[in-house]
Amino acid sequence: MGATGHLKVPQVGRVIIQDDVEIGAGTTIDRGAIRDTMIGEGTKIDNLVQIGHNVVIGRRLRAGRSNRDFRKLHFEDFVALGARVGVTNHVTIGEGAQIAAISIVGATFRRAHVGAEPGQAGQTVVAGAEDAGAYGRESS
Repeated sequence: MGATGHLKVPQVGRVIIQDDVEIGAGTTIDRGAIRDTMIGEGTKIDNLVQIGHNVVIGRRLRAGRSNRDFRKLHFEDFVALGARVGVTNHVTIGEGAQIAAISIVGATFRRAHVGAEPGQAGQTVVAGAEDAGAYGRESS
């Protein structure tokens, strides 16, 4: 806040979109605030996805419809996100992770599967979380 009100923070990063990327209608990608926002080769992003500043998406990510407000995240290669997935800031989703539709991710994952257990509405299965006890129960 300056003497005349709010000050604009310069956004000095870029958006880098690699080869063979598909971006659906109504999807927005914010340029990086300090470093670049990167969309990896072969990534497919469905409609109405919000990708915030400084996000790094690895190769061949699949993002379903209406995923919201990804900011300051790192998605490694071959990640699959179902529709309407939410992810908190400053986490890494590991290579090959699969996140089921309407899931919320609040921790860093390495090769994980997150979603509802069949026949158990409202139950969450978390496998591969660095701190699974804080965000759900470990699957067997």
